[in-house]
Amino acid sequence: KTLRRISIKKFTEMVYNNHFSKNYLELEKRKKSFETKIELALKKSNFVEAKAFVGKLGRVIKELKRVN
Repeated sequence: KTLRRISIKKFTEMVYNNHFSKNYLELEKRKKSFETKIELALKKSNFVEAKAFVGKLGRVIKELKRVN
């Protein structure tokens, strides 16, 4: 019954750990990582690299659907 300050990252991990499997949290992190890599590759006009990351992102999304 007390209030305490925690970071958004810590709060998110706490919610995920209490309501989702550890595998789900790891897959979400990988998904975000690939989205960032795709964005950076597109900014550099490196479409081959972006396409490779899109394929990997697709596989992670399929895994997320199975876990969820």
